[in-house]
Amino acid sequence: MNPTRRSVLTAVGAGAAIGLAGCLGGDEVETSYDCDLEEPDSVSSLDPPAIGDEDAPVTLQLFEDYGCGGCAAFATNVFSEIEADYVDSGQLRIEHYDLPIPVSDDWSYQIASAARSVQDTVDDEAFFSFSKAVYEDFGDYSWQLVGDLADGVGADPCTALAAGSHQSYRDVSDAEKEHGLSTGIEGTPGIVVDGSIVAYDSPGDSYGPVSDAIEAALE
Repeated sequence: MNPTRRSVLTAVGAGAAIGLAGCLGGDEVETSYDCDLEEPDSVSSLDPPAIGDEDAPVTLQLFEDYGCGGCAAFATNVFSEIEADYVDSGQLRIEHYDLPIPVSDDWSYQIASAARSVQDTVDDEAFFSFSKAVYEDFGDYSWQLVGDLADGVGADPCTALAAGSHQSYRDVSDAEKEHGLSTGIEGTPGIVVDGSIVAYDSPGDSYGPVSDAIEAALE
């Protein structure tokens, strides 16, 4: 069991204070973009982004923290394989939920808000493309990267930077975190297939147990 999974409940208890301490605001964001990063309106409600047929027989709920190395390992080693094997065939729908522990005071809530801004202003497909690209650069996060990746999926980089730096989707993230905790998630990535939490040893090598859970749900 990795440190993220051991410490999540303690971290959640202190999450509000940590999250506020990590809030940068637009004035401290340095990029090559000529942005007026005034604080945008807060967003309190937004559907979870999803990929796959709405009528797919099985649903996978994925709870993630963008500061979590295990989430990056799952995103870069397992997600695409699950998508190819089950989503593309119409058997599975994947829903993303934020669960910022936060592992990173600087990035957990901030990148979540930037990503949800991409979803809100473009679409779910752009969200998942942005999310995957972010995880591919795990360990090298910067505001320049956030802006570049948003631009790369067709979102306005300044809008994403403003949302991220001001955590304007924090209420959405917190609501989804509470949902995850009430579901029984104790760490990230949390994977739930048709209401059952999937246990795994290593996120980056979790294709087997996730696939087994999907196959069982399809029976």
